[in-house]
Amino acid sequence: MTNENLKKFYLKDYFDNVIIYNDTNYINHWGLININLPNSLTYAENEYFFNLALNNENISTVIISDLLYKLLDKKPNKNLIIAENPKVEFWKFHNFIAKKLKSEFKKISKSAFIHPTVFIGNNVIIGENVKIEPNVTILDNVIIKNNVHIHSGSVIGSSGLQTFEYNNKLELVEHVGGVIIHDNVKILSGVNISKGIFPYEFTEVGKNSVISIQSSIGHCSKIGKNCMIAGNSLISGSVNIEDDVWIGPSVSIKNGIKIGKKSKILIGSVIIENVEEGEVVSGNFAYNHIKRIKNYLKEKLK
Repeated sequence: MTNENLKKFYLKDYFDNVIIYNDTNYINHWGLININLPNSLTYAENEYFFNLALNNENISTVIISDLLYKLLDKKPNKNLIIAENPKVEFWKFHNFIAKKLKSEFKKISKSAFIHPTVFIGNNVIIGENVKIEPNVTILDNVIIKNNVHIHSGSVIGSSGLQTFEYNNKLELVEHVGGVIIHDNVKILSGVNISKGIFPYEFTEVGKNSVISIQSSIGHCSKIGKNCMIAGNSLISGSVNIEDDVWIGPSVSIKNGIKIGKKSKILIGSVIIENVEEGEVVSGNFAYNHIKRIKNYLKEKLK
């Protein structure tokens, strides 16, 4: 679940492609362009992302295409792996390693009440006074802190939707990150929370937050403290919801969006851009609620 247990991954053991070494021939971590762990592997499909990789001091190795390599004016200060399809090579490596990162560690507090029908996977920690109702599924790499209440039928630690195309078919990316549910969280019936993709990534739900029935939280998303997420809401991957946010029923939030603290998203809204601190938004596509009401009244009075 944590990166402390990762070791050296020697490039020649995993890649048959042309490898151009600059300094070391191994990596310690892997991830996307914004990874902040040292000596990491990533991929770049075009010049823009390659420049981002070059500017990230934590990235030591980049998978690029032969065409992109031929466009280079000079050899960069990175190890390079030349591949026909950098994205496919990266996710093939990820899936290969992911299947080896398994453990059977479990730590469950004696004060936790867990119904006999609950399934608990590996690498799971359950804290004090946790209550887990019937038919809940706790999959691998989940940390549930103190005084958490998970209602019936919820799934914590599922794999999210991340794919790559290989041999003319879509392959699912293995999810080997985790989920952290902080103190005093309430998760109502039928909620699904997906785990992070990489070993160092966690989907998190902050203290005192409530997630209502049939809502879905995508991989690597962060929900702050004291948040209220009403029923049937869809939070896509890598969404950052800050503290004290209220999200109404049947809201959908695009991946990678930031929701500022103390903001409100009204019923049925579809969020495709960041929401500012304290802002109230509504509609499809959502924007400032007061402006929307003024525009609505103008249309009605015509």
